[in-house]
Amino acid sequence: PRASFNLVYSILNQRIPHRLRPDILTAEQVRPAAELSFMFEAIWEKVSENYRKRGRYFQKDLIDFLLAVGWYSVFATVTLDGSECIAEVWNPATVYPRWEEALVECTHIFSPGAAQCRRLSERNGWGLKNVNDNATIYDYWWIERQTTSLSVHNSIAVGNQQVKSDTIETRLKRIPIFIAPCGGLPDTGEMAGDKWKAEIGQSFLATNENVLKTFNKWWTFMIQLLRDTAQPRTFERTASTKQIVQPETWYRRGAHYKIGSQDEIGFINPPAVPVELRSMQLDLEAMRDRGGPASSSFGSITNRMTSYAMSQVAATTNQLARDFHLGIIDLFSDIDNFF
Repeated sequence: PRASFNLVYSILNQRIPHRLRPDILTAEQVRPAAELSFMFEAIWEKVSENYRKRGRYFQKDLIDFLLAVGWYSVFATVTLDGSECIAEVWNPATVYPRWEEALVECTHIFSPGAAQCRRLSERNGWGLKNVNDNATIYDYWWIERQTTSLSVHNSIAVGNQQVKSDTIETRLKRIPIFIAPCGGLPDTGEMAGDKWKAEIGQSFLATNENVLKTFNKWWTFMIQLLRDTAQPRTFERTASTKQIVQPETWYRRGAHYKIGSQDEIGFINPPAVPVELRSMQLDLEAMRDRGGPASSSFGSITNRMTSYAMSQVAATTNQLARDFHLGIIDLFSDIDNFF
């Protein structure tokens, strides 16, 4: 699974151009569009630079979470003075959205530790005291709708202490959290019941989940057979009541045993390994290749392959990454429009 993860990550980790489609631009719009594209390139380069200062990579964090859980979750906003655009990847497992016609509520619940809580308190003027390592931050956003307008609210609590009261973010027209599932199965509760939320936004490994579990059991069983062959069971035939072979000395290097003329030490030969185990391995490998990157994608080719077969393998791998690739494009498009 880790090799497949790295392969799909390398496919998705490409430079994404932030520009308008040239076929929809008039001659007068080409120059302003180029300037706009340059501006977005500068914005995202600054975001990546800020991430590198913290020893992290924005696009890597985004793709890793997307492949691992099948969701993306990014907080994006512009500073109050308008001098900088901010984008922060959040762990989707800590973000709880609710949609209607749009995202109407979203809560980010996380425990950054005492040191980070103190830094956040100093930066935002929360005035926290006696913060412990188990402190949990609740960052709650919601939309209040009026007849002709809407307002975005935000409130923050640390543990049971509210550090930011209900505040209307007048400069925002939407919740500045971009979250959505990618991949998975379509359902809203009618098919899978209460488990439908687990069916949307699945990892790319979800297709092969049961196959990989079965494959692990198969390998465990095969290794047990190999161990039983290398360390066979023994028997003793002797008239004495004293045991000749002691388990703690049997595998000792240079072990020596003295037996009588009527004594005998031997091995209990296990039955032969059934040939069906090998065919089962091939079947599992075929199912694994159908649900994920094929072995030939890693260069594991035992026989010659035609160019057509190789193109099919490449197309299958790209198909596996397509939903996640489209999710990344949609995410960057939404954030660019928001900025």
